[in-house]
Amino acid sequence: MPSALSELLHLRETLDAIGDAVRDGRTDALLHNETRLAQDLRALRAAASRLDAAGSGTELAEWRAALSSAHAALRRCERLGRSARDVARAVLVAQGRAGAYDRGARESFEAARRAVDARG
Repeated sequence: MPSALSELLHLRETLDAIGDAVRDGRTDALLHNETRLAQDLRALRAAASRLDAAGSGTELAEWRAALSSAHAALRRCERLGRSARDVARAVLVAQGRAGAYDRGARESFEAARRAVDARG
């Protein structure tokens, strides 16, 4: 039975792969890793429920380091995702397929949001 630490490290690897897929524009890898992410989160939840709160200081330090690393990977995915979304919006506006400006010079991205959101 995998430990919570090993599941957390596996989650970090998946987050890195997702970040790399977004950075490189590889939608096939992104979709593959989306499924992997869901599996990793389920496995981590199950392993964490068995986590012994009375673990040694070394185990807790390893857990904290791995958690910090996974958090950094998640933040990277978020930043890359926002950047990819913004680029897609800009391209759609430039093509005249989305975006309009109101009196306050704020852009309306409703059409772009629908076009970028692959889940509908």
